[in-house]
Amino acid sequence: MEDPHPVRLFTAVRHLMGTPHHYVCLTVGLSVRDKTLVVSTNELNLTTMSVDDFDFGSAESVLMSTISPSVVRFWCPELAQEGYWHHISIVLTRAVLKNSNASLYVDGIHMDTKKIHYISPQPGQSSGSMSSTMTSVYGFIGTPCCLKKESKLLWRLGPMYIFEEVLSSITINAMFNLGPNYIGSLQTPQSQGGPATNNPYISEERILWGVHAHAVSLLTVAKIRKVYNKVDSKSIAKQLNLPLQDNSVPVRILHNSAGHLHGLARSLGSVLVGNLGVRTFCPRPVAKTIDNVGGPAVLLGLISMADDVEGLYAAVKSLVCVVKSCGLAQREMERTKGYQILAMLLKKKHHLLNSHILHLTFSLVGTVDSGRESTIIPNPIAFGELLCDVEVWNHAPCELQRSLYDHLIELATESSERKQNRQLMRDVNLVWRLLTTLQEPTLPQSTVQSIANLICLLLVDAADSTHLLRFGQFVVRTLPSFSASEKHLSLDFIDMTHTCSTHSLNSEFGRLEEDSSGIVSARNVKLRNVCLEIVLRLLQIPTNGEIHHPMCEDVQKVLGYDWLLLFLQGHLHSATVVMAMRILVMLLHNPTSMARFREGSCGGGWLTGTEQLLKNRMGQGVVLGFNVGGNWNKAQTNRE
Repeated sequence: MEDPHPVRLFTAVRHLMGTPHHYVCLTVGLSVRDKTLVVSTNELNLTTMSVDDFDFGSAESVLMSTISPSVVRFWCPELAQEGYWHHISIVLTRAVLKNSNASLYVDGIHMDTKKIHYISPQPGQSSGSMSSTMTSVYGFIGTPCCLKKESKLLWRLGPMYIFEEVLSSITINAMFNLGPNYIGSLQTPQSQGGPATNNPYISEERILWGVHAHAVSLLTVAKIRKVYNKVDSKSIAKQLNLPLQDNSVPVRILHNSAGHLHGLARSLGSVLVGNLGVRTFCPRPVAKTIDNVGGPAVLLGLISMADDVEGLYAAVKSLVCVVKSCGLAQREMERTKGYQILAMLLKKKHHLLNSHILHLTFSLVGTVDSGRESTIIPNPIAFGELLCDVEVWNHAPCELQRSLYDHLIELATESSERKQNRQLMRDVNLVWRLLTTLQEPTLPQSTVQSIANLICLLLVDAADSTHLLRFGQFVVRTLPSFSASEKHLSLDFIDMTHTCSTHSLNSEFGRLEEDSSGIVSARNVKLRNVCLEIVLRLLQIPTNGEIHHPMCEDVQKVLGYDWLLLFLQGHLHSATVVMAMRILVMLLHNPTSMARFREGSCGGGWLTGTEQLLKNRMGQGVVLGFNVGGNWNKAQTNRE
């Protein structure tokens, strides 16, 4: 900081009634020069002290802290950083037979504990003028009026409390978790995004004083005398240099938040002293302020208006920060289908997507730290609408697609809650979405392999057979018409490239017609073989390579042997026939399966749910997306 002016956080003063003596008994301040927080119980006379006595960074002050048992310094460089809010707690522990202690907590974390002399019981003991006269206690937040000087220093203070109790580290950490916008007396606190608790952090009798900027009233000295008492109005009038009968100058009163609680009488609160650079404000996080101007809908509007990469990234980052830091914004996104809107906007702006925006999406869903101890997906709605809606990322750069699929694989394999994550992926119908994505002609081989690995993970040990059924019906879709032969095709030239050149891929696949016209497609053969390889992997246990008997039973019951025999037809490519034969050999691993195969008892399962479609579309020869020939009756004769 350019200005080394000390930050005087709090100064407690005791006044001997009927005398001009005002003794400073406690001082807390921040020294910018050496980045330390200073706590002093050294007693000084406020009426005779100079500005240098309160300069925590001066050489005399540093020397005093080394030799005086009433001054301690905590080295804390993070408090000297500009533009950051910090939660500071200072705990003074009084001991009778040994030295007292002063402990510092910053952002709920214990920094250090040092020995310090406690505040003297009676004012004036250090100067030898101890008296039994009644005393009054008051304090200054900031620099006392008698020590003020011109400075460029600007600093802000949020809610402040004084307790007559030694707080534990657990309580201080819980207070920090309440957040900077908490207003209350800690009796039924509610942490950010958490439920309220009926257990008070501190008993009512132990809360002496607390102020919040939202509880402000405009009074005059005369009104203060009527509402409160004569002593307080006299003290306030003296600090403001106003007559006791003044009824025109407005005085800002910050009410004591603990004034209504049980216990002894408390002070009225605080008074704003001075009008040069001093003002009251109500600290409120930006995430909550957004709610006053429309909530997440405003940020979604910024995303829709973004026309370049930088603008889109900034808008998405703003939305992520607001939703993650404000539970109300998250609930509003769920209520208004905001995640669906965001997915639609990202899909329209696919040409602007990059790895940074994908990472922000991971952060919004809550899966970015997949290596942490708890890796269950925290936001299922956002996960299903953003990450599992693969159409959003289909036209994005290919490295983004692969990063997305690798991230999903990581959640399904390396997470400690991988079973729950897999089930959630199945519940959002991710298997069928991935199968639809496999039909994209511009997918490189690396992305196809990642999708195949993810499908294999989702199909294994699935409680619902619907996913396996749809997978089997999708594979049948790649079969050509019975009159078309694939034997002449060469699969060497169609190595789905690892690069993502859309132009080269389109030129390569431009020579391949859809098989509905009767011309076979080498790409379909490649895709079919990849799917059959998935089935082959499902029938084996990855750890030891042995046959997975429960999966074999599922394939026989859900799909049937006739489904597999479709891939052993003579007009199909030899690679498909070899792959299907390997699967058949694994299915016929025991005499029971062999007997079923001979009897033909397991068959027709892959046509489950297609009765109505067969009835409606038998003239077209298309059933649930796969081909059964140009004429349904002819195809039935040829294949069955």
